Amino acid sequence: MIFKEHNQLRGLVYLNFPKKMQGGFTLLETMVAIAILLIAVVGPISLIGGAPSKVYFVRDQAIAVNLAQEGIEVVRQKRDTNLLVGGSTAWDSGFGTGDCTSGGYQCLVDVNPLNITRCNGACGAGDNTRVYQSSSDLLYHQYVSSPTGTPTNFRRVMSTNKVNNNEYTVIVNVTWTTGNIPGSITVSESIFNWTE
Repeated sequence: MIFKEHNQLRGLVYLNFPKKMQGGFTLLETMVAIAILLIAVVGPISLIGGAPSKVYFVRDQAIAVNLAQEGIEVVRQKRDTNLLVGGSTAWDSGFGTGDCTSGGYQCLVDVNPLNITRCNGACGAGDNTRVYQSSSDLLYHQYVSSPTGTPTNFRRVMSTNKVNNNEYTVIVNVTWTTGNIPGSITVSESIFNWTE
């Protein structure tokens, strides 16, 4: 029961609470409040804790997709150059039958200078599949003979499958590791002899 007292001198009303209602929080109430606060704070922090590694993996995945597409573009440019030169140069010279076909042959793609090099089934040995970053133009390159850039954690190989005399399927595989998480991207596209 709450009692009201009226102070005549100041015109104020005081509320007097019974002794039972004047106490603070009990130890149990405090512990429950702390537990609720911890659950509310620790949950989101644990979700945020794994975010940086996922962001780095997605960044590397985007780079890998670009490297794989770059491999396709190198083959497309080689095809176009062969067709424009014409004469005795076959349209599939440098990437077709006997070059990068899937019978154990894979190729390394270099864009500075533009080059497709067959690795005779030994693409997985050593660092010859590693992609390097050039210090001069900050683009990703793969130097086959003597690496001169900064090594990245990306590896790229390319192979082709002959569908018919006027079509090849080009397959580019890029692998990498972000932290302890391995990644792999494979891009495939058909390349045609557009003069036939």
